[in-house]
Amino acid sequence: MAAITVRYSCSVCFLDNINLDVPERDATEDVRDWMERTVRLTWEDHWRRSPSCRAKMLSNLMIPMTGRPMIGGPVEN
Repeated sequence: MAAITVRYSCSVCFLDNINLDVPERDATEDVRDWMERTVRLTWEDHWRRSPSCRAKMLSNLMIPMTGRPMIGGPVEN
């Protein structure tokens, strides 16, 4: 499965613009399901990088849109 790179930051533990590859969304996958999975994967990565952080929210989650036909989709040329 192909991946896209999202970025996130945490203002509590000062992680800033961390790149994270997540599976791209298939055209048949509901955007809410993809977003829930992406957020879960982001939190898992955050906890691996900063296990003592007690943040209840991230300060940013950036999903690239340029050149993509849909949220979480593959790049179109």
